[in-house]
Amino acid sequence: MKERKWSKFKRLFGWWLANVSTAISRLANATSGGDCRCSVSGRVGHFSRKKKNSRYWRNMERLIDHTFEPIDGEGHCLQAMGREAGFKHGHDVGLVVLTMVAAIGCLLIWLPIRLLALAK
Repeated sequence: MKERKWSKFKRLFGWWLANVSTAISRLANATSGGDCRCSVSGRVGHFSRKKKNSRYWRNMERLIDHTFEPIDGEGHCLQAMGREAGFKHGHDVGLVVLTMVAAIGCLLIWLPIRLLALAK
């Protein structure tokens, strides 16, 4: 059985980093009007499926999925959505905050994730 990429990441950098990154994502989601039990990725995956004609949610999903592809493979947001519950859409100001947090966060972690993937 093939080991998932995320498992390799956790083995190399420990559960600590995975837990901290999940907590930061949940904080960002709650700050932008989402449920505090849900990560940004899970929220984006949920609303990308629920609102199929929304370019906003589809573009957010593409950005996040592309960023985390070396760790999770395809469909990071869909995988996160499957592990979580309690999705809230939020208000317009919250969606602006969500967009800024996701875009800046993805830009900051894109290169380190790619370098970690090469180091495996």
